[in-house]
Amino acid sequence: MKQLVIFILFTKIIFAFHFDNWESSMTLNQIIQIAKKNNIPLQKNGIITSCKVFKKSLLYLDKYPNNRIFKYNTELLNQKATIYLYFTKISKKLYKIKINWTKHNKQFEENLYKILDKKYGKRKILTSSIGELIFFKQREWRKDNKTVIRTKISNAGTILFYIDKDEEKRDNIEKKKIINKNIKQSLIKDSNKF
Repeated sequence: MKQLVIFILFTKIIFAFHFDNWESSMTLNQIIQIAKKNNIPLQKNGIITSCKVFKKSLLYLDKYPNNRIFKYNTELLNQKATIYLYFTKISKKLYKIKINWTKHNKQFEENLYKILDKKYGKRKILTSSIGELIFFKQREWRKDNKTVIRTKISNAGTILFYIDKDEEKRDNIEKKKIINKNIKQSLIKDSNKF
């Protein structure tokens, strides 16, 4: 008697970062579906609007083939914040989140550091230039080799970055592919002109 043995493997995808509803490596389409479900007023970067609800026009992705940055406004830590979602050039995967607060104070800064220290461990102070020492300060947390969490605090405001290093590398490769493709196309197109 023959026996059939079936193995089912369950794999858990480990994302470099998780912030609110978002995980690194999510596709633009997944992000838009989550924004729709949660009525998040996601919009293309560069659009100025006071919209506070999800716009159905985002469902038509073919309108946005070259847009890689989307944003929305919300409140975090009792301060108004703008959340920017960055996607890779070709595969449209989330590789970076930038959170921008324009108002802050010392207490806000300390509270943000406490939250990040508790979740990601002790922060590292980054300094690489005199300008950084004078005009802003940067702190960094490394959850692992794949994940970077960084703050940049200045008089203009506070910025918090979540960066997936693997997806960021993918973005750089995809951008180079497009540049090389455009160069080849221009050489073919313009070679008869010489």
